[in-house]
Amino acid sequence: MVVRQEMKTPLEFFAECPIPHIIIGGHAVRALGYERMTSDWDFMIAVPNALVVKAHVEAQGYREVFRTPSFMKFKTDDGGRGDVDVMTVDESTFAKIWAASEPGEITGISVRLPAPIHLIALKLHAMKNNPFRDLQDMQDIIEILRAHPDRVGDADLEQTCQRYGPRGCYERILQLRQR
Repeated sequence: MVVRQEMKTPLEFFAECPIPHIIIGGHAVRALGYERMTSDWDFMIAVPNALVVKAHVEAQGYREVFRTPSFMKFKTDDGGRGDVDVMTVDESTFAKIWAASEPGEITGISVRLPAPIHLIALKLHAMKNNPFRDLQDMQDIIEILRAHPDRVGDADLEQTCQRYGPRGCYERILQLRQR
């Protein structure tokens, strides 16, 4: 008789990963107060840890299906667990985001969440590089700002938009915030 081992969710097996990581993407948006649907799991790590994380994810039954210098995508045949996306950033960027990150909890598991301004910067960067993400990411930004009105100042938001976002995004955010 074969006993099938219970498969861990990405959140569970990343909690056991010895590499510092930060939850980003839709689950981070949800943890910061905006309930929205998402099925994949997005994590940020420092570049030097990429091979260790790759091995860790693959040991959980995932296979790498896509890779760029700053991104790894993993899938599993067990679709109920969700895809795993790993963003890799240089060590100084990771250290900055880690230092401002906050402890949080998702389904009873301790996690690190980016500060709202850093999650907004990630969303803006995604929009700038893939216009098809505009609608969802803009909505996420607006909801992050609504959930944390005192955490992101207008000057910081404008500077972040200019640095990471597509042209005109700051003005659009201001208009949408007022609705």
